[in-house]
Amino acid sequence: MKRGTSLEEYNNYFQDVGSHEFEKFELQTDADLFLVVDQLFRQKAALTKAAFKKKEQCAGINVNEHSLLADLSLREEMPPSSFLLDVLHIYWSNGVCSWEVNCLYWLDQEHGVGDLAEFLSLDWKTTPPCSPSYRKTIGHESNFVGASYKGSAANLQAFLPLYHYFLERCFGTGNDHKDKMESLRALRRITMELRQLSHSTQIATEKLQSLQQKHQKLRETAWGDSHMKPKHHARFHLAQQMERFQLYLSCNPGEKKHKMYKSHIGLHRYDPWARGARNLHGAYSHLCLRQIFAHHLESLSKHQFADTLIGKTWKDDMLATSLQDPHVKVSKKMQVAGQTITAKDVLLGPHPGLVEAVCHSKNVFYIFVEELVLQMKEEFHSHWMKSGRKKLVPTSDCGRAPAWWFYINDQTILCLH
Repeated sequence: MKRGTSLEEYNNYFQDVGSHEFEKFELQTDADLFLVVDQLFRQKAALTKAAFKKKEQCAGINVNEHSLLADLSLREEMPPSSFLLDVLHIYWSNGVCSWEVNCLYWLDQEHGVGDLAEFLSLDWKTTPPCSPSYRKTIGHESNFVGASYKGSAANLQAFLPLYHYFLERCFGTGNDHKDKMESLRALRRITMELRQLSHSTQIATEKLQSLQQKHQKLRETAWGDSHMKPKHHARFHLAQQMERFQLYLSCNPGEKKHKMYKSHIGLHRYDPWARGARNLHGAYSHLCLRQIFAHHLESLSKHQFADTLIGKTWKDDMLATSLQDPHVKVSKKMQVAGQTITAKDVLLGPHPGLVEAVCHSKNVFYIFVEELVLQMKEEFHSHWMKSGRKKLVPTSDCGRAPAWWFYINDQTILCLH
């Protein structure tokens, strides 16, 4: 139910949209929704405009004669259950993370003791490599105007681990804003689990649901129920969807294309030459989106997704001897399993190390690393020391890079998970 109705006090069958007790949710079927829509259409002519609007609000559906739900043939071809939620829009793009980060930013501006700009100017490293200007951009004050983070979802995904580490150094050791920091830690655990699920071949969401429940309670305690939004509810359905379809769905790859439409083409849909009969029922917007889709579909069909070395290659006698292959090819960069690995990257996982080179031998890709030795590990960060020992590791046995890393000194590396 809509927040603030208090119907849950009348009967606990009803649940507020901010409820964390997802086991009490009763899912609607496609047939249930079709029944509600048909009833609304029948009642529309008999009710005043104001009365019908209340009916729509109570049903949670705005009826439209041109919608898929109104077309009896199309509703069967594309029922509501065929539309999927995605991680980017639930968490990153005007979503759960973007709202909480903005709340924390203004709290930090009012009470903080640190200098965010100076913190971001430090030589933090990530993959793919970034410039100081990029770090400055993701934490610039212009991103925090309004209720949600204004930068791209990709920028927010990069910013959150850094900002969490920064805030822990500002607020984490004292009792000031303890509830808000607990909520942030719970949110970070969710994003770390989502990152893990994005690389999983078998998706189980019991842990994710538990983390989301804990965060829902902590967020309400920290910020109040007025900060709860429908996406805080929808994320529980997102987890159910992941497990049901065994699919981690995110619109990250399409974010730039969507931004292109919104920032230029979409703005012109209200221009005089794109209105009236020319744009009947959104024809202009539909034409533009169809052309974008056709262009990128053709590009994807020609794109090579094969694992490959990137850039200049050379031979290395030591690696050739180790691999017993005189034809081994060595490079500073490779693309493998959708991941780009570059010399000087840090990789954690079963073979933590600092990448020195990548190579290809007898149809197998390898990474040549200097081993890292764990010095200290906490939930959200760890310290590693160079060992001086080097080894070859097949890419199939390699872990992934941390979110960010920073050289404390020549031998010690701080990694943010």
